[in-house]
Amino acid sequence: MDEALFCKVESMLYRYYRKLQDLERKKKALAGTEKRITEIRKLLAEADDFIPSFGLVGNYLAVVGGKSDGPPADHTARAYDAYTYSVERLAAELARLGKRRISLKLRIMTLETETEGIEFAIGLLEPEERQIVEQKYLYRRSNLQIGMALGMDESTVRYRRQVIVEKVARWLRVKP
Repeated sequence: MDEALFCKVESMLYRYYRKLQDLERKKKALAGTEKRITEIRKLLAEADDFIPSFGLVGNYLAVVGGKSDGPPADHTARAYDAYTYSVERLAAELARLGKRRISLKLRIMTLETETEGIEFAIGLLEPEERQIVEQKYLYRRSNLQIGMALGMDESTVRYRRQVIVEKVARWLRVKP
């Protein structure tokens, strides 16, 4: 097998396992984002229970000293201002999280489509060959470490790796 082709397929396998790790991180981030979205929606749905009554105060725009840009004069008006500020913040965070959820879903779909071919090729390998691939490209172990973990000689691991990379290159139709 050509050395350039071997290096190309090996780099594909390294990238595949990096993308798998990135995919898992994105899925966890998506789950956290969706959980936060449901919490905010629940808070916003319950927020109507906490609205101050409009009948308690005749003027919500009453201000101290006659200035229109100052703080509200009475407690109810201040409570209403605090309420509207917190609701606006929650609504803004909900919009931001909605955009984040969409971008995470798009990135997850992209990563899944990028890894489909290699995942299929790795699925065609024998279980022992899959272990060698996982040890080398996921955990980045040396041939000696792989041999010790799987009970093989280092030269056997090196030869098996060569055969595995040739198979993957043939199945994926990789050209040098």
